[in-house]
Amino acid sequence: MSGTKAKEAELLREIEALRVRVAQLELQAASAEGEGKYKALVDSVAEYLYSVEYRGGKQVFSYHSPQCVMITGYSPSDYLDDPDLWFKMIHPGDRQRVTDFFEEIKTDLARRNIEHRIIRKDGAVKWVSNHCSVVVDDKSGAIWMDGFLLDITELKDTEKERDRLFAAIEQSADTVVITDSEGVILYANPGFERITGYSRKEAIGKNPRILQSGRHDKEFYKELWGAIKNGKVWQGKFVNKKRDGSFYEELATISPVRDASGAIVNFVAVKRDITKEAMLSKARDYFTAVTSHELRTPLIKIDLVRMLLEKLADAVTDKTALGKIGSALDNVYSSIETVVSATSLFSELSLAKTRESFIKTQIYMDLLGCVEGIRFSVKKENRAVTINADLTGLPKGTQAFCDQIMFTRAINEILSNAVKYTPDGKNIHVSAHKDNGRAFIEIRDDGIGIPEDMKDQVFDPYFSLENPIYYTSSKLKFKGGGIGLGLTVARMIMEFHDGSLTVKSEGEGKGSAVTLSLPILE
Repeated sequence: MSGTKAKEAELLREIEALRVRVAQLELQAASAEGEGKYKALVDSVAEYLYSVEYRGGKQVFSYHSPQCVMITGYSPSDYLDDPDLWFKMIHPGDRQRVTDFFEEIKTDLARRNIEHRIIRKDGAVKWVSNHCSVVVDDKSGAIWMDGFLLDITELKDTEKERDRLFAAIEQSADTVVITDSEGVILYANPGFERITGYSRKEAIGKNPRILQSGRHDKEFYKELWGAIKNGKVWQGKFVNKKRDGSFYEELATISPVRDASGAIVNFVAVKRDITKEAMLSKARDYFTAVTSHELRTPLIKIDLVRMLLEKLADAVTDKTALGKIGSALDNVYSSIETVVSATSLFSELSLAKTRESFIKTQIYMDLLGCVEGIRFSVKKENRAVTINADLTGLPKGTQAFCDQIMFTRAINEILSNAVKYTPDGKNIHVSAHKDNGRAFIEIRDDGIGIPEDMKDQVFDPYFSLENPIYYTSSKLKFKGGGIGLGLTVARMIMEFHDGSLTVKSEGEGKGSAVTLSLPILE
């Protein structure tokens, strides 16, 4: 509101100058010429000026400058026609305050001001700053009051917006720090106090280096300051140190703030404590990598036992018992292999920093190979599910830049899912086309569909449409096999390739459709 106060002070100086000029004019005798000069002078003031005389204990508004129309919508003649109009235009919620204010300044002759609302002639509500001063004629004892109204609606709105923003910053769980152009802290919110352990009083006037942990080298800070000093927004992670000496990790965005001339005058840092998230992420990556590696050992041993059983088959007389043992081993092997395969892929996708394994591949041939492979597996499993494929919309030479093993894994996951949830005697339809630089593959089945209340869960890890108690060893048996990672893994693969995977179903018993897309090389 500093701009408002400056403007008010300037207007008060104008009024004082008017009074001096009026006194000069009065000394010239109350001629018509003097009155005309006085009126012209007052009418030239930009704000709405008014005068009030006290006659017989009543307030009578004796003058309204032409500028009253700009602020109130009413003309001077409107006020003269209705002596009570001035108080009628005061907002009902403020009317008593303004009445009390006018009574007070009659006994306290010091200049006063009050902020209140008015209702314009057009019904709009405006905020005004009302400045008044009372004058008493020493000779006659007559009292009158001069005042002016200044429209401060825009300033009030700005102030309200500022207060709302300030409240949001003060209540934010994240750290918000504002520094000057040299990095000296000017403001820190309560989030800063809670996370760092430093009070605002301790932080203000200091440099953010009080939080440095020693985990970052000089080049790190050189790059940071180089970016923000050049007017760029910097984003990155800090490992900082709290007041008690403990370390924490935070994700930060630091933005420069420019003044009207374009010069950088402040920096604003918004930082979120991600210590727990980082620890969980590291633990997850470690667990995924270790699980993937460690489970391979028993998997290899089980495979060796299977091979030994095959060699001993001729020497064993109880073929039934041997078959049961072999079937049990197959179940165990299949289950562990599924977990190992999924965790290995999770590890690759979560830890991958580059896409060095990407090559140019013929996606038409990859897709055709997956379709033929699933047809062979369905036949081997003695399932009566027909797989129809129409790939005419995808030219045979269509190429994409991808990890071929991952890409075909995604397709196979969706195809095996479709077979698993499609009863015998039903069909699966595979189609493909290209459009606007992308390849689209749709795998649609006539299977059991997805219940309405489960549609939002299909991408959740370990979610399955059937009861896991009844899992079988084969992914291709009806409602059999799997641990609920197929869709999760397939979508992660497609997103890793800047692609997408979507699932649609009209509901239970109405089948499902999965669409995969990825960029292609034209």
